[in-house]
Amino acid sequence: MAFLFTDMISCGVWQDYPETDWGERAFVLLLERAWDTWPGCSKGSDQFREVIQHGEAYATWWSLSKDVPSDYVDPNQYQIGSEEALQKSLAYFEQVIQISPGTSLADYAAQVLSGLRERKVIDPYWFYCVYD
Repeated sequence: MAFLFTDMISCGVWQDYPETDWGERAFVLLLERAWDTWPGCSKGSDQFREVIQHGEAYATWWSLSKDVPSDYVDPNQYQIGSEEALQKSLAYFEQVIQISPGTSLADYAAQVLSGLRERKVIDPYWFYCVYD
């Protein structure tokens, strides 16, 4: 229950003080939780759609549209808009590299960007909630 309270506070801090250090930290916490402050996928499985509204999860959308063997995901549900999602994803990862050259974040972005350019699926369950 403690994470719930922390997430709810984070949401308020991020909304009220987005340009501060604490607001940015709250954003990262919320991003990690896909803006779902309740346990058990309460907002549904497609949490990347919520993340897109606040923090861009286009690579997840595109990856889910690919035919990856899964008991949880039907790739046909993610076809519409998936190519546009890939293009937006590429642009955002390129932007990270330009804004933060020489950082570990830029290194990570370069690795993901390389795979996406080759149309390789990244971890398709990032921001996709599976609650068994």
